[in-house]
Amino acid sequence: MFSRILSALFLTIGSLNAIEALAASCQVSTRSLSQKIPAVVTQSCYTYRGIEEGAIKWSCSDETLGMLEHEKKLVDNCPSNYLSSCTSTLTQESLASHRAISDIKTGTPMVIPDGAKIVTYFYSVEEKEQAKQDCTALGGNWQNNQNN
Repeated sequence: MFSRILSALFLTIGSLNAIEALAASCQVSTRSLSQKIPAVVTQSCYTYRGIEEGAIKWSCSDETLGMLEHEKKLVDNCPSNYLSSCTSTLTQESLASHRAISDIKTGTPMVIPDGAKIVTYFYSVEEKEQAKQDCTALGGNWQNNQNN
């Protein structure tokens, strides 16, 4: 009986680790903590391209910045029913986490490969023109989803 319980426990732990290992995107829900400061984007999802697997885990954690609260969740992929997307160069700043600028074990700076990108998909946007301007002002490429 004990061995069956132990086997089930190891199987469950292994499954959770496999799910986390597969997570390659971060789903974000944003809400304003004040009616006077609206959230520009309320539902989005981002993924990294051209960087080591697992790097997204460093930036995909809940945070509150000013009057905006961001709830983040690791997911396998961003859903395909997005309204628009922004593709830009991945930088230390766009990793959006102080833990992302160094390797936790060694303390050495994380090297971002040339050509690495961050792709943000937008699902619910309160101010689309502002989101587009924020994307392009930083050198990003804005695209509307032709399927939506």
